[in-house]
Amino acid sequence: MKPSNWLAAGLIERNRVFVVVGLLVAVGITASYPLSGENQIPSNEGNPPNSISPILGGNVSEQHHKGDTELPLFGEKGSCGGPFYFGLPASWAVPGLISAAGEESSASRASAIKLLPPNTVLLLWVPNAPELAKRFMNTAMGRISQDPRMRPLVQDVYGSLVDTVANLKEQIGLTLPELLEIPQGEIVLAVVAPEEGPLGAVLLLEAGQQMDRLRQLLAKGTEAAEKQPGVQKSEQTIENTKVVIYEGLGPERRRAMYCEKDGCLILSTELEILKGILVAWRGGAEKTLADNEHFMAVLKRCRGSKDQPLQFFWYFDPIGLLRKLGQENLQVRLFVASLPALGLDGVLGMGGSLAYDVGQFDQVVHFHLLLDSPRSGIVEMIALDAGEVRPENWVPPDVATYTTFHWRFQTTLAILAKLYDSFRGEGAFSSELRRRVLEQTGIDLEKEILPALDGRVTYFTRINREEPISLQSSSWCWAFRLKETKPIQEALEKLAKKYEKNIRKETYRLSSYYHFIPPEPPRPKAKPTSEKSGSETDEGKQAAAPKRPRGPRVPFQLGLGPQEPPRPPEPCFGIVENYLIITDRPNMYEQILIQADNPRDTLADALDFKLIAAKIARTAAGNQPVLISFNRPEEGMRWLYDLAQSERTKERLRQAAQENPFWKRIQEALEKNPLPPFEVIQQYLAPGGAMIMDDQTGLHYTSFTLRRSQPKQ
Repeated sequence: MKPSNWLAAGLIERNRVFVVVGLLVAVGITASYPLSGENQIPSNEGNPPNSISPILGGNVSEQHHKGDTELPLFGEKGSCGGPFYFGLPASWAVPGLISAAGEESSASRASAIKLLPPNTVLLLWVPNAPELAKRFMNTAMGRISQDPRMRPLVQDVYGSLVDTVANLKEQIGLTLPELLEIPQGEIVLAVVAPEEGPLGAVLLLEAGQQMDRLRQLLAKGTEAAEKQPGVQKSEQTIENTKVVIYEGLGPERRRAMYCEKDGCLILSTELEILKGILVAWRGGAEKTLADNEHFMAVLKRCRGSKDQPLQFFWYFDPIGLLRKLGQENLQVRLFVASLPALGLDGVLGMGGSLAYDVGQFDQVVHFHLLLDSPRSGIVEMIALDAGEVRPENWVPPDVATYTTFHWRFQTTLAILAKLYDSFRGEGAFSSELRRRVLEQTGIDLEKEILPALDGRVTYFTRINREEPISLQSSSWCWAFRLKETKPIQEALEKLAKKYEKNIRKETYRLSSYYHFIPPEPPRPKAKPTSEKSGSETDEGKQAAAPKRPRGPRVPFQLGLGPQEPPRPPEPCFGIVENYLIITDRPNMYEQILIQADNPRDTLADALDFKLIAAKIARTAAGNQPVLISFNRPEEGMRWLYDLAQSERTKERLRQAAQENPFWKRIQEALEKNPLPPFEVIQQYLAPGGAMIMDDQTGLHYTSFTLRRSQPKQ
């Protein structure tokens, strides 16, 4: 493999390995590019941290003088283009949309959406796998991996991975690099729910010139399948294409079939579905997925600009899937019958897209929840509303992420109560709320809390650098704006009095707040042993040995040997200005108090935040988002970098290397090629943002990360 391609293949390994795994399961066995373009954010070289200078045809201060970075901007009108294209002109018909999305995947066939049947309920679609890899290599992570100061380390780590799975060649006849090279075009994984017949799955993999390798892989799978007892193999010719069929696969005696067509391998679990695809291949299908209105509506909203082809797209029709499953399952059928009462029949579909290297953006993500109108039931409980989004003055300016939105809490509670009472009887919800909240805490949620809430909610995270770096260094804060503070203050005092053993009142900078001290976990008692117990035999000795106490479960271990259990949160809550503040650590709450006393340098005034806010405002094109978000990938990456460089992590790696060959190779790679200074990584990272729009078609989420220009080496 060429040096310019090996890393691209490794970085999209997850997608490609999933395809191979899907292929094996289906047959019943276990088994560098130049940067160009305008409007890129320059590197940080010569600038202080977190500074961003000239972009978008001028520096940020110039943009500010033009009025582009004042908040709120969402009432202003502006152009809406690029990857955030939310609406399509009437002249852009559905055929044009399909063509722009990559209609012709090859010179001889249409794309997946013109091959799959209209009742496809799940779709994972990569229109062009090599293009996806190429685009990824132009992102910040791809460029970091290609930096001369990082490339030796990345090559060694990837080599370690290849060596670790060297036995793969013995099992499937291909090395890992050879396996990852197979996808040469479209990758499709779909679930189809036909009106008649069982649910079926389809996998389409375009291999092109790598078809011989794919045949080699397939031969290994079919060889193992044919060794299973009771498996029967047959062949049919459909649309001038030979289809190989296997019956009786696995313990459930399942069915699978495959065929080759124009450099593609197609696998399916249902013959009728495969027949329909082959008919559509020659253009003979009456209807395809492109004729599904709900699918096309989601695709339209997640498409982005018409001159930017899709790189990855997914679609899911949960109601369609449930209705199909209900044909054979009474409990599912009863649940489907209750959907109208819950308002869930109004969920018409959902989907999203991912695009790398899109003009001035490092990556762009879309998600659309397609909803019927008018909304009712559970769907109506999503009571987001437009409102002020300027960051509060007490928010620390060095946050890693920031999100703010407006929610009609009383609307949500009223709809929830109506739904609950419709199943349990009039007044059942209030009784349950009283039993679970009022009697337990002494606080009346309906009368004391909700009427005092203004509706604005803010959430942000911050990396605590005042203490030694650890897995718990990332802290969070939830803040709820209040109409009046007195009811909330009284409620907090009730709570502190009721749980006085665990809630302590603290004072910092003349401000008071409440600190919850989690109770100590019970220590396991050692079982008493007698002198005679276990003294006679080895079995007795083993039985008498005290069991090792089990600590809290650590969700992610990495295989680096024993790790200390995470320190439990110590929630702190109180009132700052006109907000109810809830944090997970005292340090975060105290940082908020420090900022509240000195609000001159605020997040709202930070250059990178104003840049993202202006981009969101222009993208909204005069509409008002119901949520905006801001993030600094640099902060999260610096945290991970510091963790990797900590002596504790290095010691765990040394211990793991003594028992695990893979971690030994990683340790050797790091010792041979130490991580470069963080500034090498930092120069590639740029801020990002997100927003949610609410309109008649449903909820649309868009997130993006800006990109920097090529830094000087």
